[in-house]
Amino acid sequence: MYAFILYKETIDWLLLITILTMIVLLAFGCASPFAAIIGVSMLFRSDRTVLLSVIVSWLVNQAVGFTLFSFPVTTTSIAWGAIILAAGVISSTISILINKFLSLRRFGMVIFYFHLAFIVYQLCFFCASFFTQDDYNVYTLNILLGVYKKEIISLFFFMIAGLIGDKIDRKQKTMQNMVS
Repeated sequence: MYAFILYKETIDWLLLITILTMIVLLAFGCASPFAAIIGVSMLFRSDRTVLLSVIVSWLVNQAVGFTLFSFPVTTTSIAWGAIILAAGVISSTISILINKFLSLRRFGMVIFYFHLAFIVYQLCFFCASFFTQDDYNVYTLNILLGVYKKEIISLFFFMIAGLIGDKIDRKQKTMQNMVS
């Protein structure tokens, strides 16, 4: 019975991530809020769910980009899609590995994991630009600050949703324990 509750919680969380990612994408354009997702997921969910959250967000990002935003299906866009996924997985994996040493899943650590994921994610993009023959000079301070601002706003909304979701999960567990 306990495995079902965890499974349901994971599905509920991923559904929440899907909805919030779509809202962020529609509000800010096609930019997945991976740092916000990783930061909040590190607080409320298991390591496996952190990775699943990034993958789900990436799938939503790709679906919205190629359908609603009509991004062209080219070798370059597919390559960048793979780079986006790799950057998200690398960012979340590094956060998970560091957490293994720190063993901290406290509210204040959301900010740490958010910034760690943001820096790693942007470094992945910067490095990838050398291999994709894109102009790495587009990584100006103004662009990075613009992306950072969108991530901070996303973090705020993901954090509120995470707190609400956590409260609901605790109520469901309490009710389940009372029934058992």
